Amino acid sequence: MADLLEGWSYPVSETVYGLNILDHTFVKAPSNGPAYFNCFGGHAAPQAHPLEGASGNGNYAVANCYRQPSVLPDTAGLAPYGTHGVCHQAANRFLWSACGLFSGATVHNAQAYGLSFSFYGTYGRPLAAPPPPSPWPPIPEPPPDFVAIYGACWAKAKLVGETLWYEKPAPASPQGFEQRIVALHAGIHSKREKVDPNAVLDEELRLLIEERLGPKFELAKIREVRNRALARAHSVATSDLRGRAFADAINGIAVQYQDELEEHLGSENHSQLLSVGPKERYALVDPELAEREVSRGSHAA
Repeated sequence: MADLLEGWSYPVSETVYGLNILDHTFVKAPSNGPAYFNCFGGHAAPQAHPLEGASGNGNYAVANCYRQPSVLPDTAGLAPYGTHGVCHQAANRFLWSACGLFSGATVHNAQAYGLSFSFYGTYGRPLAAPPPPSPWPPIPEPPPDFVAIYGACWAKAKLVGETLWYEKPAPASPQGFEQRIVALHAGIHSKREKVDPNAVLDEELRLLIEERLGPKFELAKIREVRNRALARAHSVATSDLRGRAFADAINGIAVQYQDELEEHLGSENHSQLLSVGPKERYALVDPELAEREVSRGSHAA
């Protein structure tokens, strides 16, 4: 029996040094209680609402298997918070089993999704866990390979006779950004091979630019700006910074990225690519969550 899984979001009311914090996302399983996947945070908020394009019939038992809470709840294997992904990537992982062939069930319509996507991709970086090549240094103790996590949970659920949706023959060529993203990762899962996470991130960025700015839009300069930001972010991720100091450093890099991107693209294209309002700047990591992780004894990268 299929279980409905829904991606939800709500705006974070606090600001950080005048910056907005990207919308918090979580996943609701209405036919299972309801049950919730809180994705590092929570789900109880007056402005919480379901996201368009973020629901589908999946398997609750499989998603429930890889909650992997650390100090914060429902990390989907992406702890410590902000190093390999934030709530957007965790929610997408919980929605993975609800993706049909090219259905694209992700939280791509959340506010500032394009910003978190630029840094962490759809399902967190790295999706698989080989050491990333230069110019990015290896991250200590990379997160578990999501392909392996999902396969183990599928086996644990003992779904005898059922075929993983991404191993079924594709009925047609994928159309649109969300479908192409899901098709990209379906190929990774079905082959069960480790991949270069940087190559995956570059391909995802290309698909995002093609969808939101057009197929003829210049990719090289945007990739250059994004890669500089990633190199700085990985320097922070491999440093001794923790908690609020870690969040402040990552958010400073995110603001610099947004500034450089708007300077290159112009305000309208910048807003369209990152899912933000004109001249708005967003914090990528919630300092309260980062500090909570440390104060409760975690964030050991």
